[in-house]
Amino acid sequence: MIEHSPTPWHIDKFNVQYPDIIMDKNGRLMAMAMYWSGTENASEVEANARFIVQAVNAHAGLLAALVNAQYIIHGFHCGANA
Repeated sequence: MIEHSPTPWHIDKFNVQYPDIIMDKNGRLMAMAMYWSGTENASEVEANARFIVQAVNAHAGLLAALVNAQYIIHGFHCGANA
């Protein structure tokens, strides 16, 4: 299986022309949050970029918590902790 780009991801604040560029740990371009429909405002686009970065960076911890929860639930369900 091919691995995803390394985390943490961040928003490149040094690019004035495109202020919502999302970069990986190594500084490679991952995504750009941009206006497409003309209905978004700058604050919404920036919030979307932050949301993407937050979700990507939280993924490993959330997955670990889910695996742990499944282990606990399965253990109680099977009576291992009774």
